[in-house]
Amino acid sequence: MHQLTVEGADLVPDPFFVELTEGLLRLEWHIKGKYTCLGCLVECIGIEHILAIDKTIPSQILEVMGDQSLVPYASDLLETMFKNHKSHLKSQTAESTWIDQWHETWVSPLLFILCEGNLDQKSYVIDYYLPKLLSYSPESLQYMVRIDTLGLLCESNRSTEVVSVEEMQWIQFFITYNLNSQSPGVRQQICSLLKKRLDESWPMVQLWRKLAVCLGIGVSLKSRTGFSGTVLMKWMETRVQQL
Repeated sequence: MHQLTVEGADLVPDPFFVELTEGLLRLEWHIKGKYTCLGCLVECIGIEHILAIDKTIPSQILEVMGDQSLVPYASDLLETMFKNHKSHLKSQTAESTWIDQWHETWVSPLLFILCEGNLDQKSYVIDYYLPKLLSYSPESLQYMVRIDTLGLLCESNRSTEVVSVEEMQWIQFFITYNLNSQSPGVRQQICSLLKKRLDESWPMVQLWRKLAVCLGIGVSLKSRTGFSGTVLMKWMETRVQQL
């Protein structure tokens, strides 16, 4: 296979390689030999042709990183893939726009695991995969920090508390400077995090309103949080629709 590549043979249309790729992808991810074979295939025909068959491969690999026995294989394969992909994208254009596609493919699934994954997945990703990616692409840190910052504001265990004035100001500041992101993954994660935070706070907002009605007093949400509930929800709804 490697010799054919060196000689410049056109491997991509060859049914053998298409069938080989599809066959490997059909195997379960707990089969360790799958990772080595895919790594060789990436170096042979390029990751772009494998992603063309299934673009969710990065997410699938990250999902298995909750299994400690598979973590070294998974992180090494991801490293082989994202390095190959970056080289391919850079060779296709002289502009810097390729970085958005690269981030969308490799960093967005990582951020999803860090936000939504279980404890083992998060721990192993941070220990094994994250250092490899940031060592190879330090500029990706700024991309990641944006979502991590919003995640810290929205991922809260205080589900019975209304969003504070300071939290809403920070969230508003974040949205103001990130609405124009060209990455669908970033926009999706922003919407997901905002929805989660509002869903957590909404029961308490309703409770305050019911309490005010029962007591016959005009206790507004603004008097408790500094924000009008109606204004807050309209503002958030408008911003999320723009994402």
